Amino acid sequence: MDKRIIAVNSNCYHGYSIEEALEGIAAAGFHYVELTATKGWTEHVFPDQSFEKLCAVKDKMKELDLVPFSMSGHCNLMDTARLPDFIMNMRLANFFGCDYIVSSIGEAHLADNAKAGNDLLAHNIKSLVPKLEEYGLTLVLELHGEHATGTIMKEIVDLVGSERVKINYDTANCVFYADVDAADDVDT
Repeated sequence: MDKRIIAVNSNCYHGYSIEEALEGIAAAGFHYVELTATKGWTEHVFPDQSFEKLCAVKDKMKELDLVPFSMSGHCNLMDTARLPDFIMNMRLANFFGCDYIVSSIGEAHLADNAKAGNDLLAHNIKSLVPKLEEYGLTLVLELHGEHATGTIMKEIVDLVGSERVKINYDTANCVFYADVDAADDVDT
């Protein structure tokens, strides 16, 4: 039987504390949460937080019967200087027991510091695969910005060539950034 997860991203509570976000998610009847660790945007959990704080978040989720299945850890994967930040987000995702880590290709909420062609981008993502394996994670690349179609993302995922790297198809972003019809694009 296929296990389907219906979850809420804590970023839906942007501007609220992680405790308020978790309480709201649980009160709405959800049991799965995607924690947000996006630098400069929503840092509900973040690698520079104290161990005590991170444990308190873990305890709060247990108390509320919430399962953290994914981490929204957006970093600019085109910028080799940001890869160590993303690795720290992967470690954080592992700490919380997540199966997935989400990132856009470019910077989701900060000014882009670097841009790269698909070959360099694929090289950067391939360099992360050993850490994805070590932490038991699957990286899902979210349609965003200049990379907001299934066609573009499939090219990148194919260049990476790892079962640890997949597409997180955001139907709103393909319309907002690329002005494409998701029903036509998703099949790619």
